[in-house]
Amino acid sequence: MKSKKRQAVRPVIYKRLIPLMPNKQYLSGLLGIKAGLLVTGAITPVFYKLFVDQVLINKEIILIFPVVTGYVAMFVIDTGLLLAQRVVTNKCFQLFCARLRINILKMYAAMPAKEYEAFDVGDLNTRMQSDISACQDFFGNQIVGYLYHWGIMIVYGVVLLFISWPLALFGFAMIPFSFLLTKTLKKKGGEISEQYRNRYGQYEGFVHTSLQSWREVKALNNERQESDKFSAHWDVLSPLFVKRQIFWFLNRGVIAFKDLFITRMNIYFLGGLLILGEHLSVGGLLVFMLYYETLFASVSAIIDFDISLATQKPSIDRVLEILRPRNDNVTARTKKLQGFHDIFILKNVSFSYNEIIKVLHNINLSIKAGERIAVVGKSGSGKTTLAKLIMNIYEPIDGEVTVNGILLNTLEKQSLHRIIGNVAQEPFLFNLTIRDNLLMVDSKADDRRLDEACRMAQIYDFIHSLPDKYDTIIGERGIKLSVGQKQRLAIARAGLADTPFLIFDEATSALDYETEELVQKALDAYSRGRTVISIAHRLSAVKSCNRVIVLDNGHIVGDDSHENLSKECEVYQTLFLNQ
Repeated sequence: MKSKKRQAVRPVIYKRLIPLMPNKQYLSGLLGIKAGLLVTGAITPVFYKLFVDQVLINKEIILIFPVVTGYVAMFVIDTGLLLAQRVVTNKCFQLFCARLRINILKMYAAMPAKEYEAFDVGDLNTRMQSDISACQDFFGNQIVGYLYHWGIMIVYGVVLLFISWPLALFGFAMIPFSFLLTKTLKKKGGEISEQYRNRYGQYEGFVHTSLQSWREVKALNNERQESDKFSAHWDVLSPLFVKRQIFWFLNRGVIAFKDLFITRMNIYFLGGLLILGEHLSVGGLLVFMLYYETLFASVSAIIDFDISLATQKPSIDRVLEILRPRNDNVTARTKKLQGFHDIFILKNVSFSYNEIIKVLHNINLSIKAGERIAVVGKSGSGKTTLAKLIMNIYEPIDGEVTVNGILLNTLEKQSLHRIIGNVAQEPFLFNLTIRDNLLMVDSKADDRRLDEACRMAQIYDFIHSLPDKYDTIIGERGIKLSVGQKQRLAIARAGLADTPFLIFDEATSALDYETEELVQKALDAYSRGRTVISIAHRLSAVKSCNRVIVLDNGHIVGDDSHENLSKECEVYQTLFLNQ
């Protein structure tokens, strides 16, 4: 049963990956070229045998021209096939890797937020890079190369039997030992490779986080601790790497000793006896060894492929894990939203991050077009989670969310996100120029519109004080900017998006009071006629809203104007007691 399961690995992986192969005719063409190379490889030694036996030993000089001509013809054909193989291989596998990376990126983008957040950043990056290379290698070696070398074993085996069946049978008897010797090493090598792959993903995640937060590391004087963590990762990775290489080279060393020393010595000895008994010619023995060495090289290649498959399978499985079909019960997202002109409704909505402890409990809320709503509550009360449910980043575990009477989980996400602009407390900025970060929301915006958005966000003067102005690169996650500058740039980006629904999640929390007042006035003017949800801790941001939602431990405990809540809601009074 186990043997059948192992043999089924290749076809199972092949069936999963082949639909992702664009232009499958390239793969068929590659197999055809390999078949041609097999034929030329089988014919070429015949001319060598004729040259040794007929020209050199029997002195039939008249045959030298056709023998050399045939040899040269085989060389030309073989060179042409190798060139064609290089071209087709590049077209086939480069397109395949590109298609695979695009599909994985789409799966990342479509993945539910809770599922995405469960992955380590380094692991996700490894799946996009080295794991996809393992998928490319699967087709190049485990399919094309594997079939090619099996073809050599079959064709050359027949040729060897034709040249000298006693010598061939003796040579064949050595082959099973090669497979038996690698059985244990293959299994153990696969286990070590899996451990190394998992640990390396953790290491890449650590490096990504460490490099990204170098400023905080310096501020906290944590250089030594980061260095110790780095060393700890390699204290584990180094022995695993060494073990993996030991199993690989131990296998190759055992096979090389047996193949190159014991087997060859015995075949030459037995071949010599057959020559003395006139059952085999000198050219026949030399050609036999050429065929046999090629056959044995193919045996070794097949063994290597089996070992490689054991080490590559974890990587391929990780790619297939991302590409696997998601829950069939998920509602198809086919509906489109034409603006926001009616009402957002959350009905009996509950949410949990871990399926155990609920963050939001039985939320019932309606948001009419044009309303300005503040959402307040102590830290951890569920404010940001509520915003993410409205943006459909998360989906509720109970209840439903609708917009204009349409369920959010039936809408195309792009359709929803086109009407909602968001500025987070810690906005994400890319390691690009200021211009590129702004144009993320509208690639056609000109400098006039950029200027308007930046003036509104009170960051115009700062940008134009920079030597490269809009073409200034701001670093990973905007690390070259202060927190306040990042918030203002994100506000400018939201303004440029020109959406009818805006969500500000502590969007001005990092600004000083004077700048906040200027930005708040600009936001008030910009958001006139739009629907606004403002998550805030400052009373100044709350007062500009005509309705306030009060959250406490995941429950709505207040929903009224600022004036009424100040008199009637104890939780609200406590929040703003000293402001």
